[in-house]
Amino acid sequence: NSGDAELRTVVKQALSHIDKAMLAVAALLRLADVEYSPKSRNFRQIDLSAICADLFEFYEPLAESKSIRMTLESHSPVLILGDGDLMREAVSNLIGNAIKFTPDNGSVSISVIREDGLPVVRVRDSGIGVEPAERDKIFQRFYRTSRGHRVPGSGLGLSIAAAIANLHELDLRFDDNNPGAVFEMVGRKQ
Repeated sequence: NSGDAELRTVVKQALSHIDKAMLAVAALLRLADVEYSPKSRNFRQIDLSAICADLFEFYEPLAESKSIRMTLESHSPVLILGDGDLMREAVSNLIGNAIKFTPDNGSVSISVIREDGLPVVRVRDSGIGVEPAERDKIFQRFYRTSRGHRVPGSGLGLSIAAAIANLHELDLRFDDNNPGAVFEMVGRKQ
C-alpha cells in the first residue's frame, strides 16, 4: 500500500534526523567537557610523534581506498605535557577531515616536528580547501563550509580540535595549501 510506503519513508527520515541530532548533542557535550574540565586532569608526558604514527597507521587503509597518497614525517620524540586520548581525538579529527575533503588520487601529509623549539603537528592535504571568506569562521561551532556542506558531519569537529589544542597550550591554525588546506597545531611561546 502506498500509504505504508510513504509512512516508512517519513519514519526513516525522522530517525535519520534524530541520529544527527544525537551526534550533535554528543559532540557538544564533548566540547563542553574539554572546555570546562580541569586543565591538569590526566596530563603527563606524551609523544606527539607516537600519536601521529598510530593515527597514520589507522587512517592509511581509508586513504588507500580513495587512492590518496598518505605520508608521515616525524622527528621522534616530540614530547609535551598532555592527555594522550584528547590529543589523539584532535589529530584524528584533522586527519579524518583531510581524507574526507580530498578527492580520489590526492595526497595527505602529516608532519610532527619542532620549529624554533616549539611542537608542531601539521596536516596538509590537496583537497577542496576553504574559501577565503570562510577562513575566519571554520573554527566556529556548527559552521559548515559552502564546499563541504554535503559531506556528513556535525560542524563541531574543528571546534573540538581547537579546544583540545588550547587545553594543551597549542594554537590550531589554518593555511592555504593551493590546492587544499593545511591545519597545524603549534606550541605557544612562553
